[in-house]
Amino acid sequence: MTGDLDTFDFQGWLDTVTGFFMDDDFGSFADTVALPAIVTTAEGASVLSTIEDLRGRFDFWMHFMKAQQATDMIRTARSYDRIGSEVCRGKYETELLRGGTRIIKPFTSEVILRRQDGVWRTTFVEHLLTKQFWKMSS
Repeated sequence: MTGDLDTFDFQGWLDTVTGFFMDDDFGSFADTVALPAIVTTAEGASVLSTIEDLRGRFDFWMHFMKAQQATDMIRTARSYDRIGSEVCRGKYETELLRGGTRIIKPFTSEVILRRQDGVWRTTFVEHLLTKQFWKMSS
């Protein structure tokens, strides 16, 4: 999504990116990420340096969503602030649903976005999901 920081719609950005997940649209999703990007979980941090790394992470999420028969992903913006003229930080809550029933307890994430070529892109995302969460997809 484009636009300057003063008029940036964080919730709208979340909704757009969520739509890319739900539509299994890697190409559009990839356009919302600035590589290298850092992903931090309860197990530690990893760096997504290449488009192949990003594709692997996206496919992992798609596998989980399909295995759990997820029908909806709802991301709700909780806070948003500027870090600099081209950088912002936002926190949001994610709910994963199957036919209106929660698959897991809602969880909070934080994302840092940087504007590149007029487009807001993820450079960092953090959530505290653990390996136990991912075992659900097996």
